[in-house]
Amino acid sequence: MVLDTIRFLVRAATLVLCQHDIHLESLHQEAAQTLGAQWLELVNHGILDVALLPLLWKAFEPSSHPILLSLMHRFGLICPIAAPSAGQPSSRFVVPCLLPDDPISNPPANAHTCFLAFCSGPIADLSDSDTVTFDALRNFFLPEGLFARVVAKCVEWIQQTSRDKTPLRAMSLKRREAFLSFGPHRCILQHVPEIQSLRVHILVQNTEVVSDRLEAIVASVLEESYQKLTATLLVPCDGADHSKGSAKLLPLHVLRRAVQEKKSLWLGDALLSATELAATFADFLPQEGLLEAYDVFISYRWTPKEGAVCDDSNLAVKLYDKMSTWALGAEGRRPAIFLDRRRLQHGRRFDDDCLQALTVSSVIVPVVSVDALQRMMTLTADRTEGEIDCVLLEWLLITQLQSLGIVSKSLPIVLGRIESGHATDFYASKVKERLPQSVAAPEITVVRDFLTSKGWKASPKLDTMTVRGIVDAILRTLAIHLWDLPYDGTEVEDKGTDQVDQDEDFVVLDFSTSYLYEAAATRIMQSVELSQDARSMPPPTTVAAAQTRRDSASAETGKNVAAPLPAPEHVGTLPASTPGAAEVPAWLRSVMQEEEVAVFGEGMRRGLFDEGDLEFFSDEALKEAGVERAISRARMLRRIRDHFKP
Repeated sequence: MVLDTIRFLVRAATLVLCQHDIHLESLHQEAAQTLGAQWLELVNHGILDVALLPLLWKAFEPSSHPILLSLMHRFGLICPIAAPSAGQPSSRFVVPCLLPDDPISNPPANAHTCFLAFCSGPIADLSDSDTVTFDALRNFFLPEGLFARVVAKCVEWIQQTSRDKTPLRAMSLKRREAFLSFGPHRCILQHVPEIQSLRVHILVQNTEVVSDRLEAIVASVLEESYQKLTATLLVPCDGADHSKGSAKLLPLHVLRRAVQEKKSLWLGDALLSATELAATFADFLPQEGLLEAYDVFISYRWTPKEGAVCDDSNLAVKLYDKMSTWALGAEGRRPAIFLDRRRLQHGRRFDDDCLQALTVSSVIVPVVSVDALQRMMTLTADRTEGEIDCVLLEWLLITQLQSLGIVSKSLPIVLGRIESGHATDFYASKVKERLPQSVAAPEITVVRDFLTSKGWKASPKLDTMTVRGIVDAILRTLAIHLWDLPYDGTEVEDKGTDQVDQDEDFVVLDFSTSYLYEAAATRIMQSVELSQDARSMPPPTTVAAAQTRRDSASAETGKNVAAPLPAPEHVGTLPASTPGAAEVPAWLRSVMQEEEVAVFGEGMRRGLFDEGDLEFFSDEALKEAGVERAISRARMLRRIRDHFKP
């Protein structure tokens, strides 16, 4: 019977957590002699193996050991290391307070540094300005043990969410420092007792995922153990050198709100407008406004409020939020995504800006739904330019840019409607078959004029393109069928914002659809990486390079030549041993070249398509998937037709 619960728990935890070179007891000596390797791992590296517990907790009933471990985990004193086999209990734990007390590292020059400060109320109440200084932080309160608990929570989160199961050695865990990676978003978390704060060096250009994730983890630690404390993320205004006591810091949430609401802030004696704030702190703010080039262009219908079941606007915003959390390339840059409500600016012609953005986008994502097509049902050839359907206009230009080789990939998202949290089959609705066969005359006129202004030659088929023909052309490429995306029955955390322009009466989809956004966004961003090799190169800044290639070819041949964009460097060069080559089904592999199997299999391994998708592949889809030889594509198409023949 336990008469003193607190003493019981503290005694058990202390035997593991104490400074063993000072508080060495006989049972510690026995553990060192009996299990030398596990003991050294505990005292030198902060890793607890449960094999030590029968010796360390000899005075406690063996049946109580799982309960004690659970309580230590609950209070952030230890963190389980992911078991090598799924479903197996952890046999090893990180003990943050026993990690090596080595000096902390100097960050790379391109790191984005911010600080987490702690006090009993809003920091804004402690200053006459919108900022605070490093000197002020020295008077704040950082509880002993808080850093260790935050690190334990971070390690657990990473192990639960990391696709590649990040090993502990990659985290370089120390008593006052940890190298963390939330997916591709890397950072260094450091304990800086001189200013009673935690310092965060973000090692990727897309800082939002790291800052938001750390804020959430710290908030959970405070809720569990320090409920009277509030954490505030601060960005430096005058450099991150905390030895300069008068240097100012600005709360990140205050900065974001000021920019969003177009308000000015006082930074010491200087009053900065929202525009100046956005330019000064661009690394910590969402990316808005027009850019010179885009990784992704989202083309969607502003679904009418009346009678809309699937709100394409809401779907597009959610996709934007999900894709914005990715980090591309070795530098971890944030994706450049065109969504009209995030990019278009007042006082400019939105139609011109949209068409221009299409020409400098790597992957274009048309959202093809029942509701997107409903407004096309009444389109006739005798419409005026003022009756142009903007979605149809964008889709028509996409078909032309593909034929010119200016757009490398169109990846439509296709769905019927959202019902009970799931997408329905678009093709079952037969809505496409009801589209008019009338020539899209107003849209054709605008697209032809636009191409002419660029010096590009339109396709011979342009003048005869019908409403239905344009939609057919968009759906001819390999698409993401939202109703076919895998769903394991669990909810995927929504990393985006649920506050989607409250002044608009959007239909908010059920939270269970979050898996759709996550899965679709993943497919799109994997397509960006595969088509652009984005991990090693940024998106193109202008279309000047493509135009130069066409001009050069035209000068040599005397014809207007549309030169395709260069293929990714890795296409056709991956070795046969590339992971994923085995993903290609045996019935298809026999008609492919070795290098084609490797490239094609890499696409399957990344989840860009699976065996079930092959039934809908066309020659163009096979080419986009990395099969360069025409004879191989022809053989593959015959084999695919034979395989899926009813």
